Amino acid sequence: MTELSSYAIETLWEDEEFVLSRRMSDRAPSPHLALTPAAAQPTPETLTRLEHAYAMRDELDPAWAARPVELEHHWKTPASIATCSRKTASVTAGGK
Repeated sequence: MTELSSYAIETLWEDEEFVLSRRMSDRAPSPHLALTPAAAQPTPETLTRLEHAYAMRDELDPAWAARPVELEHHWKTPASIATCSRKTASVTAGGK
């Protein structure tokens, strides 16, 4: 499990179901994207969507998609974690 306190966390996008954030650390070679449920107690459907997205990781083309590398559980809530390239990190930050 990744120690969250060692990361700077920036929220990139949020809706009623999920929060997409970027995690940066001096110890990690590249930023990570984290997709987490927005609710403190997510519905079973939200958890199923998150687990399904993780299960489909091998179907995603890394040339255009941030592929999940792990499914973490913090405080009994799963999070899909994707390692992203510097280009992906720049695009998600609104850069070029």
